[in-house]
Parts: sequence; C-alpha cells; structure tokens
Amino acid sequence: MPISKIPAGAIASGTIGTSQIADNAVTTAKILNDNVTSAKIPNDAIGSTEIAASAVTRDELQSAAVNNISSDSIILNSTNGTADAGDFLVLDGTDGAGANANHRILFDDTFVDKIGLFNINTLGASGTALKVNSSGTGFEFGSAGGLVLLNTTDVTSATATVTFDSSLITDTYSKYILEYEGLKPVTDNVYIRSRYSADNGNSFLTGTFNYGYHYSRLASGSTGGNAATPSDYAVTSYGMGNDANHQAAGTYRISGMRDSNSYLAIEHHNIIEQSNDSDFINQEGYYFENTSVINFMEWSFSSGDIADGTFSLYGLAK
Repeated sequence: MPISKIPAGAIASGTIGTSQIADNAVTTAKILNDNVTSAKIPNDAIGSTEIAASAVTRDELQSAAVNNISSDSIILNSTNGTADAGDFLVLDGTDGAGANANHRILFDDTFVDKIGLFNINTLGASGTALKVNSSGTGFEFGSAGGLVLLNTTDVTSATATVTFDSSLITDTYSKYILEYEGLKPVTDNVYIRSRYSADNGNSFLTGTFNYGYHYSRLASGSTGGNAATPSDYAVTSYGMGNDANHQAAGTYRISGMRDSNSYLAIEHHNIIEQSNDSDFINQEGYYFENTSVINFMEWSFSSGDIADGTFSLYGLAK
C-alpha cells in the first residue's frame, strides 16, 4: 500500500539532501498551492545546503504559484540609519541603462497630500517654493525668483491712507510692484498720490518730483502728454470721479528704494474714468532725486478718503 502521508517528525533534519533528490524529480507542477505548508516542514528542515543553486529559477516561480501574498508593501524590520543600515531596498542597475531599464520602483497610486512619503518633514514658509539647492545636490525651500506677494489690503469702508511699512519693505527685494483695482474716492475730482519715508512713517521725504505723462482717451482719437514738478507727493494729473461704478485700476513699479546709490524711480500705468465721464489710459513717470533708503510707502487722495479698492504689494526677488 502506498504511503500517503509522512509526518514531519518522522524525517530527521538533514536526512534528505540534494544527493537524495534526483535532478528534476520534484518540479513546480508537482508543488501545488498549499500542498506543502510551513506546518508540514519543521523549522530548518530544509536549509541552503539542501537547495542547490539555480534548482528553482525565476521563470518557474510564476505569480500564480504564490497567490497568498497580498501585502501592498515591502516592510524592512529595522530603523533606517541604525547599525542595521543594510536594511535598504537596493536596485542593482543604473536607471536609464538599456539592460537595466526595469530596475525601478513603480507606484500604482497618486501622491495626493502624502508629503511624508518623500521624507519632506518641514515645509517652507508661505509663498516659498521647492527648488534645487545652489550646489545641485538636493532640494530646499526658498524664493524661486519672480514676484512674491507680500500683502493685500482690501479697503471696504472709507479710510484716509493705505500704507506698507518696514516689515514688508526690506533688502530682500530691490523693486516693488503695487497692483490696485476697484479704486474709488469719497470726494469727486481728486488725484491719487504716494509719498515715501526712510524712518517707517515717522516722517516723510520732501522735495520735487520730476514728472511726465502721456495719455490716450478711450473711444476717441485724442492723445497727448505733458510734464510737471509736484512737491513731496508723486501725484497724478488726472482727477477721478466718485460717480457710481467709476473706478481706477493700475500698476506702480517702484525702483531704487533700498539702494543709497540710486534715486527713486516710479512708473505708473492706469485706466481711470474722470469726473466728466471721460475714460483714459495713462502712462506716467516720476523721478525723485533723493538717495535715502526707503522703508515705508503711503497712498492717499489729494482730498478726502479712499472709499473702496484692493491694493496688492509684490516684491521682485533678486
């Protein structure tokens, strides 16, 4: 009668070795799923000396032969960086090489809100970007260049001035850009203007601005320009109306504020509707021959309060 089962304890460890198993006597086709389990083979009953090199090849271990492994990850039983630092997953190929093109780790998932997976433990400050460091050896957070939004002030009720102080105006930036929209005055036919301080608004610089402008009237062929020398304020020559839906939008580009070897230079572009319902697009320039290092700016109207408007200050990264 054939023997159907041999208990694991009936075969002493090491009594069946490679010399007792003829080549190909046991094939993968004869090892069916769950026919041989860990409970049927004592610990260490089959060791490395009992399994000849290449006796089982990769091609013989098909995915269907091992169908009880459903874990989605490879877990290493050590802490990275300790004495067991060998517990890394190492690939033996060079990425991109033709013969080793598949030696990569592929993730079948979307990394959304999973910063921790990349071992990025500290994020940069608001407005900074992830970039390659100066040595080209890693990543860091910092200014990526271009415009950086420093402050947005939204005027929703009458206020006399809009200001930006030394907490925003620093040596980090060499040029500042102010964008405004929805700007409306409380008083009819008033002029938008700015002035500057070197002591955080305790006092303001005085002197003459060299000023010139050029305009085009919208829906009309008229154009023109002129010049003036306003004092203490960089003030426009175009009065704004306070009628319903009248508003101004524009941009100030301000250079030389943080350079004691440069004069203050201001470019102003805007679109306005005047008190006589005429619409204009204007280009203005101001030059202020003062070398003070400026850390404070103020905007106001020539009379009355600011009724409405949104002011956004940007710094141009060096």
